[in-house]
Amino acid sequence: MSFHEYITILRDKKWIALIMLPFSLTILSGATCSPTTLESVEIPVLEVATVNTLADDNNYDKLYCLDLIPYGASQGLKYGTASVGYHRNYDPGTEPFPCWWWVSSVDRGLVRFDLALLGAPADRITGATLEYDLTTKWDDPSKADNCSYDILASLWIMNEPWSNKFYLNAEFLTDSVPSPSCIKSHHSWNVTQVVMDWLSGVRPNHGFLFVGGDEGFPLNDNGEHKTTLSNVKLKVLIAVPGAS
Repeated sequence: MSFHEYITILRDKKWIALIMLPFSLTILSGATCSPTTLESVEIPVLEVATVNTLADDNNYDKLYCLDLIPYGASQGLKYGTASVGYHRNYDPGTEPFPCWWWVSSVDRGLVRFDLALLGAPADRITGATLEYDLTTKWDDPSKADNCSYDILASLWIMNEPWSNKFYLNAEFLTDSVPSPSCIKSHHSWNVTQVVMDWLSGVRPNHGFLFVGGDEGFPLNDNGEHKTTLSNVKLKVLIAVPGAS
């Protein structure tokens, strides 16, 4: 059979006429569907805190000190500021019993958010970013240039309520990216899955833990190296279904 003969046979088929029958399409009036849109919500930090621990450091006459804790030092949980790093607390003693008491203090930062402000379930979260600024104070008398990198080393997800414990139960999330300490630096991290887990109840919402890179109680002649967080916020993208 030639090609032309094949085409002729197809034309003569009765079923060809069936596809030529008229048909109707009914359109329901008043039914509309708007596309899903993304809404950006910025949540300010609910609470910030620093938890620290102390260790004696080069104390030659601590026994003469009457103070229970060195002047200016504190241990445990303190609200209001989130910082990481280490610094020195020196207590010259209280007259008439002067002394020489150095204590090393190591800090870890804590932040948390009120997710009820989102007003959306976990399955509508399409993105979440943790943002903050870092400012570092570094004082090392042995060096002329006091500009180093910030001491923030890693970010963790808290798995228990905040307390005076220094070694809190937390899960590692990511390492930090060093930045020059002489200028305020801005940082952001993708925490979409963490926020979704908090909203769905997969994990409790106890916020984030920030850990410094040196927690070995350096000698007091190293001065101070502490990084403080500010402008902490959570930016969340929420899928808003269109009207139908």
